[in-house]
Amino acid sequence: MIPSSIASLIASKSSHNVATSAMGMMSMLGMLSALVIVWGLWKIVRCIWWRPLKLERAMRKQGMQGPPPLFMIGNYVEIMKLEEMELATDMGGLRHDILQRMLPYYTKWSKTYGKKFVFWEASEPRIVVTEPELIREVFSAKCALAYGKSFIHQRCCEHFLGKGVVMANGESWARQRRIIAPAFHIDKLKGLAGVMTKCTEQLISKWEEMVGRDKQVEVDVASDLRMLTADIIACTEFGSSYEQGKRIFDLLTTLQKLTLQFAHFVWLPGSRFLPTSWNWEIWRLKREMENLLKEIIQERRDLVSVGKIGSYGKDLLGLMLAESEGRSCDLDDVNCNNINANSMNDQHNIRSHCKPRFTTQQIMDECKTFFFAGHETTAGLLTWSMLLLAANPEWQEKAREEVFDVLGERDENLPEAETLHKLKILGMIINETLRLYPPAIVITRYALMDMKLGDMYIPKGSSVWIPVLAMHLDQELWGEDASQFKPQRFEQGMARACKHPLAYMPFAFGPRNCVGQTFALMEAKIVLSMILRKYRFTLAPSYRHAPITMLTLKPKYGAQVLLERIL
Repeated sequence: MIPSSIASLIASKSSHNVATSAMGMMSMLGMLSALVIVWGLWKIVRCIWWRPLKLERAMRKQGMQGPPPLFMIGNYVEIMKLEEMELATDMGGLRHDILQRMLPYYTKWSKTYGKKFVFWEASEPRIVVTEPELIREVFSAKCALAYGKSFIHQRCCEHFLGKGVVMANGESWARQRRIIAPAFHIDKLKGLAGVMTKCTEQLISKWEEMVGRDKQVEVDVASDLRMLTADIIACTEFGSSYEQGKRIFDLLTTLQKLTLQFAHFVWLPGSRFLPTSWNWEIWRLKREMENLLKEIIQERRDLVSVGKIGSYGKDLLGLMLAESEGRSCDLDDVNCNNINANSMNDQHNIRSHCKPRFTTQQIMDECKTFFFAGHETTAGLLTWSMLLLAANPEWQEKAREEVFDVLGERDENLPEAETLHKLKILGMIINETLRLYPPAIVITRYALMDMKLGDMYIPKGSSVWIPVLAMHLDQELWGEDASQFKPQRFEQGMARACKHPLAYMPFAFGPRNCVGQTFALMEAKIVLSMILRKYRFTLAPSYRHAPITMLTLKPKYGAQVLLERIL
């Protein structure tokens, strides 16, 4: 037996070692915690002070002028005050000189500093550029990987857009664009025209019940067209999963409104991780929406894998799944040179070692992107087009006569993708609508690396800020009637509509242009042609002209028109 004195000594040394070890562990944890805190503080200081200071010095060095920014918030307070003053009242009548209302800070600062100046959104500088040749360079193929979306914009939209093609940057964007672009080729989109006509027929049936025997009926077409475009995107994107698609649309709409409601907190570091009531609600909505998307995607994949269907389908999700299933091999894992493509074993070998071009999360992000962009953009275009036609009956009659000439007067003669190019006048009206009321009144391109633009140095971390609306209403480019509705501008095409072909950019241009613009324009022609053949419409006395921006340009109080059936 071990003497009690020795046993107590061993026990004492053992407990001392344990205590020492515990103290050492606590000390290490304390050091790690301190390092994490220091690292976090450095990130915050770098974000809100050091990097903005460096960028501000770069702006001053090249003589770039602009309104003086405040620490952390930049010119945000002045921007909000100017916007609040302008948006407090309506415009009175259906006037199209909306630049002062929509971009009051731009009109104020451009008078003081000229058309080229810099202002700050929180800690990010915005370099204003309006020269078409400089814009051409920013949008060019050689700069496609050098410019992208800013940190603030990504954070603001991450919950309802994710990291899809609209928000991605650099090589990630290029890869997504290559995979997605074929799904929006005109030959693929032609197959979706039938869905668009079917959904529009349902809207017309609803209006038929409302009109009844009355000569005229007042309708808020903004609300109805919004639901129509939601139906179309739900059908064209998800096909047979339409009902689930509608639920996703409702969740996305709520998520978008909630996110924008608290967007002014997005520039605060770590704000999206705080357990606030709105963050909890955002997380809940996002989780429900992504669970629905996963179900739809997995169900489609399962049906193909067991052979119940031969392809992923012709809706946008099916086209995207088909494009994304091309696989990229890691040559360290599999020797592709020695693979027999007809061998079942080798096919299994490829699939086990090669990764799909898109993960499920990436496909979900693209679905969210298409749902938002395909719905919001087209709903706005259709709404503004109907308002402009309601206020300009002579152009409405011209468009209607063209529709009758091309499609005939019988309801069963539905518009088809192959005949839409013949609707020249309607195309001119749509182009003029996009000029006066572009979906995005501003386009920004964030510098992912130091760049040279003309004689300007664009440092990494700054953004080129392009006021699309200002360029679309510039009298130097469009003439003294720039604020008037004149579709005849586009009679010779978009390139000859004004003094510079790059002054018109409703969908941007270059490699990062809107991938879905062909889809949107096809849908707009189909819907408007079917409505024009069935109804005349004029502005209702209750309509109040008050454009606002909620990601896209839209009428604040709806778009009330008086519908009258054509007998």
